[in-house]
Amino acid sequence: MYLTGYVGTTNEMVLPQGGIQYYDVGIGPPILFVHGFMTNSNLWRKMIPALASQFRCITPDWPLGSHTKPMPTEADLSPTGLVNLIIDFLDEIGISTVTLVGIDLGGAICQMVAAEHADRISRLVLLPSGTFSPLVFHYLKAASGGAIIRSERRLPAAFGWATKRPIAPVISNTYVDPLTSVEGVQRDTLKVISGLASVDSEDLADKTKNYKAPVLIAWPPEDRLYPFQRALDLSRALPNANLISIEDSYTYIPEDQPEQLTSIMLEFMNEES
Repeated sequence: MYLTGYVGTTNEMVLPQGGIQYYDVGIGPPILFVHGFMTNSNLWRKMIPALASQFRCITPDWPLGSHTKPMPTEADLSPTGLVNLIIDFLDEIGISTVTLVGIDLGGAICQMVAAEHADRISRLVLLPSGTFSPLVFHYLKAASGGAIIRSERRLPAAFGWATKRPIAPVISNTYVDPLTSVEGVQRDTLKVISGLASVDSEDLADKTKNYKAPVLIAWPPEDRLYPFQRALDLSRALPNANLISIEDSYTYIPEDQPEQLTSIMLEFMNEES
């Protein structure tokens, strides 16, 4: 990434799929974060300091468009491949069970992991998410007609759909630049997007209903990408879910309401199972 120091110590791991850059800070029960399309570990930067006072926070840069370590051409980034990527990451880092936190496409990936490897996921935190990110459409629309000009790259029009507040250019540049400047990142991103688009969100929710561990669903009623009805449906499908409304926020709660989300997560993490 172009910016470090916000989410912990920089590390790099080589997995069967390829290299993953990640950040690791804090001591305690582990939390693994899975960001979505066109973001990276910087998305969690406002939350990590408080969470890391009680938990080990691990924030990888997954191959979703804002990573700087492209995967090999042959890497399996299908839905099954993404599940394997997360499980392989946990195996390599030596973590048997973890709290999984996901947003946007990352939330859908977390649901798939919980559905297939429930024994590895002690708790699940789902932020606004789905198997197809509407942000993809808005980003492509903003970028149509040629290269994105510098002013747009500092705060792409697409991000206005995901956050109510401007993202500092030093951060938004790390979200946007890799897709156009790092060879192989576009290929990885298209593979992930096309694969996840084939997964039906309702079918995924149905598969996840067998996940019995505690689930926190934090969702803004104002979300413009993922309707609040999706949160209601998830809360009904998951047997041990707690839905909390996040006011004054769009999809990127970690950008719009980081303190509120951190407080809710700390309370959730410290509850008895």
